[in-house]
Amino acid sequence: MTRHVRALAAGLGLAAVLAVFAAAPAAAQSVSIISTPANGTHYVLGEEIRTRITHGQIFGTTGNPNTIAMKIIIGSTERSASIREGYRVRATSHTFRYTVTRDDVDTDGITIPANSITGPSWRSFGFSFVNRNHAALNNQAAHKVIGSEARVTSSSPGWLTWPTLNTATLTVTLTGSTFGSSVAASNFTINASPAITGLSVTNASATSGGTTATLTLGYTGSTTLTGDRTFTVTVAAAAHAGTINLTTNTMTVGTIPTPTLAISPTSIAENGGVATVTATLDKTLVQPVTVTATAEAGTNAAAGDFTQTGTTLTFPAGTTASTGLITLTAVDNDTDGPNKTVRVTGSSATGSQARSPSDATMTITDDDGTPTPTLVLSATSISENGGTATVTATLSHPSVQPTTVTLTEAAQGGLQASDYAQAGSSTLTIAAGATTTTDNRRFTAVDNDVDAPDKSLRISAAVTNGHGAGTAQNVTLTFTDDEATPTAALALSASSIAENGGVATVTATLSGTSSEATTLTVTTTAVSPATQADFTRTGSTLTIAAGTTTSAGLVTVTAVDNATDAPDKSVTVAASASGGNGVAAPSSMTLAIPDDDAAPGVTLALNPASIAEPSGVSTVSATLSRPSSEPSTVTVTA
Repeated sequence: MTRHVRALAAGLGLAAVLAVFAAAPAAAQSVSIISTPANGTHYVLGEEIRTRITHGQIFGTTGNPNTIAMKIIIGSTERSASIREGYRVRATSHTFRYTVTRDDVDTDGITIPANSITGPSWRSFGFSFVNRNHAALNNQAAHKVIGSEARVTSSSPGWLTWPTLNTATLTVTLTGSTFGSSVAASNFTINASPAITGLSVTNASATSGGTTATLTLGYTGSTTLTGDRTFTVTVAAAAHAGTINLTTNTMTVGTIPTPTLAISPTSIAENGGVATVTATLDKTLVQPVTVTATAEAGTNAAAGDFTQTGTTLTFPAGTTASTGLITLTAVDNDTDGPNKTVRVTGSSATGSQARSPSDATMTITDDDGTPTPTLVLSATSISENGGTATVTATLSHPSVQPTTVTLTEAAQGGLQASDYAQAGSSTLTIAAGATTTTDNRRFTAVDNDVDAPDKSLRISAAVTNGHGAGTAQNVTLTFTDDEATPTAALALSASSIAENGGVATVTATLSGTSSEATTLTVTTTAVSPATQADFTRTGSTLTIAAGTTTSAGLVTVTAVDNATDAPDKSVTVAASASGGNGVAAPSSMTLAIPDDDAAPGVTLALNPASIAEPSGVSTVSATLSRPSSEPSTVTVTA
């Protein structure tokens, strides 16, 4: 690890190294079956099944390559597909291979169980080992297996000439079956379209239990024909231990050979990859053959995407491999696009014994990753009173195709359509070869006088074209509210009420409107010497609806009368507040209840009123004309 960090630091700088190690290894991957049965329906004995795991980024493997495998289920039997790419190869995918055996049978299709990779771990550079988990592929109907079915694996020679067609010898080799003891010419049938008149199998021989039969052809037709014809030989089921008729590989009859162009490798990297063009003949000739090859831009390519060195390939007399050097070199660019093809056409020199070869095709693999689109806001937050912002789109690097970004908006936090205006098209275009849009979408806030929380607009994008440009992340434009939180106030219909049933109504107001309803819960508290018995309250809740400033609901305070003289009383009227986007509780108010009972009079009494001398006693008492809320003290003098 230390060596890796030092090496990276030398080439990238410490900041770049830290960025590499901060990124988490990709967790997403998938598996697939990339081979197809040769007969279109099922794999047979000896066929290769190829599977692939695709990673979210470049991964390599560690450990012994012979222990790295992918489990596949054929029928009810678990098989092991091996990796042959080299266990330290770093790539975004790795391929596994399994060769069908006679015992393999799966009539409803191969299954790859979940998390099927066995053996050493996988890792990306700089990270600890990572398990390559994936979902299962169950019963893949396009990938059935019948390993016991026989097939023809080879037939030779592949080329015959009209003059030598009579008495020509063919060999037919089987896999998955053996020939019987009574093989005869009648077990083999010539198949050609159009038919080759006069061609038949005149003799056939094979060793009982062997896999190879030798056939002798008979031909009674013209030996001066100039065109090529192809034919196959069908082996009747009766001639071998299999259960079906088998057909050989295609063989060709003709007089003039055709060179075959070959490009190696058939796929090169865009950043300067090099391929070599060669040619082969299917039989030797008595005089030299010269082929001129020219490379042309194919699918998705332009002339500037490659260069060619050399144009001529030569077959010396008596040879089948060409001499001479033709190379094709890819020219790099920084524009993402599909892979390109280069078509190589060849022409044989006039008078040559060989036809002109068929075209050969090479692929130039694009090395520029899929560009990442990004939505860009000129401002992420704008004031409610007329602020503006624009949205544009960018690409991380150019694409060979125009990129279309279609915007959609979703209101959040109570945003209304009336809160903003927009201009410009909702479809933005990044031209091919460019990285930013020339148009934009403009948003302008519309002011109001209602206090509310900040609101926002989530802007999303659907990205099309751009050669599969990725998904753009949403952006959010915030509209900041410019109204202060309103102030709540209580109001009394009267600041003083009569003790004998006087009534005051409690209401509330806001200094400004709010987008949220405000609820005021009213409380009444007696102020000494008053007690809770001196009044009653009806109702406790006042509501100021969103967008209004005056309360609804009824809260009243009613004085309770008594006949007791007392000082004037008062009640504190207060309220707690909720809602209104944080409206604070209002200031309390005082409601006075003046006493309406006059001060009581005092009456003295003697009991008895007359007493005898010399020691008679009389008691003095005092009474009030009405009750008082305080004790009364009477000082008596005689």
